[in-house]
Amino acid sequence: MGKKSKRNKKKKKQQQKANNFNNQAQKVVKEEQVAEKAETVIEKKTEVQNKEKQARTSIWQTILFCVVLLMLLIETIVYISDKNSSKRIVPLVKLEAGDYIYESLFFNSYSNGNKVITDIYSIDSDVPNTYKIQLSVNGFRYDSILEISDTTAPVADPVKQYIEYPQTCTAQDCVTNVEDVSDVIIAFESDPMFDTPGMRDVVVSLTDVYGNKSLVTVPFIVVRDQTAPVISGAHDLEFMLGENIIYRAGITVTDNKDPNPTLVVDTSKVDVKKAGTYPVTYIATDNLGNKSEVTINLKLRKKPKDYVSHEKIYKLARKVLNKIITEDMTDTEKAFRIFDWMYKNVKYVGFHDKMSWEKAAYDGFRTHRGNCFTYYSMCKVMLDLEGIPNMMVSRYPVKKWPHYWNLVYLEGEWYHCDSNPYRKVKGYVFMKIDSELDGYRQFDTKNPKYPARATKSVQKRLDFKNKTIKPE
Repeated sequence: MGKKSKRNKKKKKQQQKANNFNNQAQKVVKEEQVAEKAETVIEKKTEVQNKEKQARTSIWQTILFCVVLLMLLIETIVYISDKNSSKRIVPLVKLEAGDYIYESLFFNSYSNGNKVITDIYSIDSDVPNTYKIQLSVNGFRYDSILEISDTTAPVADPVKQYIEYPQTCTAQDCVTNVEDVSDVIIAFESDPMFDTPGMRDVVVSLTDVYGNKSLVTVPFIVVRDQTAPVISGAHDLEFMLGENIIYRAGITVTDNKDPNPTLVVDTSKVDVKKAGTYPVTYIATDNLGNKSEVTINLKLRKKPKDYVSHEKIYKLARKVLNKIITEDMTDTEKAFRIFDWMYKNVKYVGFHDKMSWEKAAYDGFRTHRGNCFTYYSMCKVMLDLEGIPNMMVSRYPVKKWPHYWNLVYLEGEWYHCDSNPYRKVKGYVFMKIDSELDGYRQFDTKNPKYPARATKSVQKRLDFKNKTIKPE
């Protein structure tokens, strides 16, 4: 019993060990199977994750590819659009100075997308310069260059010239309607030869500030003045021996061109110490050398016993002038008052010695009486003292008795003045022309000793109350 029990216990232990081993082996197998399953799951999960990752990567790659492709497409479209837009602009616009600037100059074709960004209307197109102009075509910006240049020469119309030497003209006088966007220098291109008579074409140049030049041909007619000066107021003179001979009183010289011709009095044949009649020649010369001469006779007489010196006569005349004349008066106003005073203050008598104006004037100032020669002589003295040119006019033809009055230089012309009263005519004669004289005052109008007289009446301009003349 004991050995068998021990063998059974031993066998049971071995059987238990074997069972434990088997159990352990099965457990290991199960664990390995679980591990394999876990590993398989992990591998599958990893594989799934990898596939998911690859799928996501593929999607992003596709998106990126699409984006890149889109960008390339956009760039292509932009390039094509830009290329087409750039064809619309004009990169260089050349404009002549003075021309109008407008937007279409900068584009080859019209489109609503065309726009000029630069304010071109503030540009002065008259002034040559270069400008950068910003443009926009369908939203794209471009630059264009505007070049304004002046290549056009000035233009003008010729003005035909008629020159009477020594007159001249300027080059500016020879052209009109000058047109250019800048200032123009006008000059003679050829010598006008003002001092050479004849017909010729004279070339005038027009040059603007940019060097553009044009030529204008101007017809010229040059004539040389050959008209001699006219000597007026020269008449025979009569003086006493020993008196101061006044040769130039009442003498005027005029010329058709020269405003200041010279006058020379040739008295070389006069013997102031011997009574007699001598020739005196007045010689007038203009600035071109044209001359005219007038010869008069100077009669020198011995002083009579009743001779009166000029000083005494002038002294009496000055007393009258001091009462009626002021320094601010014009020659016409002075002469007006002289003839008015004579008419109102000297009484006419029908007899007087007409041998000399000195004696007639002296007696007239002392007595306030005399005939027509007295009136003439007294007016002559007062006019001489006031420096107003005058001379004597005598009736012609003389039928019964002579008559004398004054020719006076007023307002630039010679007029008839007569203070002597005449019963058929009221008042006195002042500043009348030849055609206004009555039959009592007829004279030799063709006598060369009388200067050319005024031909236009001024009677309506005369104010006999205030003794003035109204302006034209």
